[in-house]
Amino acid sequence: MIYKIEFENLFSFKDRQCLDLSVAPNVPEENGRYATVFPGATVRAPRVVAVIGANASGKTNLLRVLGFLLQFLRTEVTQQAQVTVAAFNDAESPAKVSSIAVEFGGVVNYSPDTFDRLQQNLPVEYGVYRYELEFQIEKFNVKSIFRESLKQKPLGAGKWQSVFKRDNDHVTNGSKGFLLPEYRHVEKKLLPQVSLLTVFAAHYHPAASALITYIRNCVCNDDLSRVDEQTVVHFFKGNPAGFDFLNSQLPKVDLGISQVDIEAVSHTRDGLFFRHAGLPKPVEWLLESRGTQQMVKLLPLLKHGLDGGHLLVIDELDMAIHPMVLRHFITMFTHPKVNVRNAQLWFSCQNATLLEELNKEEIVICEKTSDSRSRVLSLMDIKSRRDVNHYKKYMQGEYGGLPIIG
Repeated sequence: MIYKIEFENLFSFKDRQCLDLSVAPNVPEENGRYATVFPGATVRAPRVVAVIGANASGKTNLLRVLGFLLQFLRTEVTQQAQVTVAAFNDAESPAKVSSIAVEFGGVVNYSPDTFDRLQQNLPVEYGVYRYELEFQIEKFNVKSIFRESLKQKPLGAGKWQSVFKRDNDHVTNGSKGFLLPEYRHVEKKLLPQVSLLTVFAAHYHPAASALITYIRNCVCNDDLSRVDEQTVVHFFKGNPAGFDFLNSQLPKVDLGISQVDIEAVSHTRDGLFFRHAGLPKPVEWLLESRGTQQMVKLLPLLKHGLDGGHLLVIDELDMAIHPMVLRHFITMFTHPKVNVRNAQLWFSCQNATLLEELNKEEIVICEKTSDSRSRVLSLMDIKSRRDVNHYKKYMQGEYGGLPIIG
């Protein structure tokens, strides 16, 4: 679970941003809305992170920063050109270094037998990590990495301990268990534009493989409109449990639909058909409402995150979704009996009424200055009581992030 992110010179963010979502120790537990960042930790983070702000304030770009890091780390070495990123769009920023750092909880001090112990439910050591990356961007791709490092705090206590540190292509080993002797030759295969973790995972390094496997299970979808019917059909045909989940949830939130079926449209193509109460024939995908199509795309992602305790990053979660349905989706993550694996949902939305349902620890505000620089802040950074109506305060302009009309 991510509890802190820092970044600079990325997308519409020129200046350094620091978003610390760690929940203060004196904040009372509220029916599982916060989770410890690892089993037994004292640091807590919200299970849901809602990003609010005016159009073009930087909401999508905040999620793109996080999405870029996930894509950069999990994309195979030969496919790195497909990972797009941009520096701030002014005269001098493209020539400057961009950076990103994240702090998150997980298993630390990975050794070759750690995975086996996890599979057998045997004790392993937990703690927090800090991953840092400084790099140069050229033509919307990472041109070269200047610095890359991974640090850890076993049990979340004490000073940061170096796991590895990379300066250009020189690697310093900080952890006895990371740069094992049998992987020393992999250092020679590092590429200037590819993460050390990505390269080492490609050679089955235990710790790197574990971290990259987790990252590959994270979901980052900044534009669900690009997901078409055939993509959805292909997913459900290979994921019967996801299809069952769709049929269990969709009738609850979509008026009249009783069941969704996959049927042959032609000899070479299958399609989705929606059975409605009172209609003699099912309705095809193209004739369904945009809201129904959006929910069909969203529900399997939500299930994937909840089942595995994964991170989900979704832009404009409320697109074509009724506010009450949106609240239902969010409750899946805030309810401890549903979100038993501590999945975390980051999302942006335009529906400010949702602020009535959220705690200040779950709310992030984006706004843009007169010179087009985005900035981001947690509502925890703004002095306000926890029991106020955050929607009312936001609409009154006390939190910022409102559009200026006229």
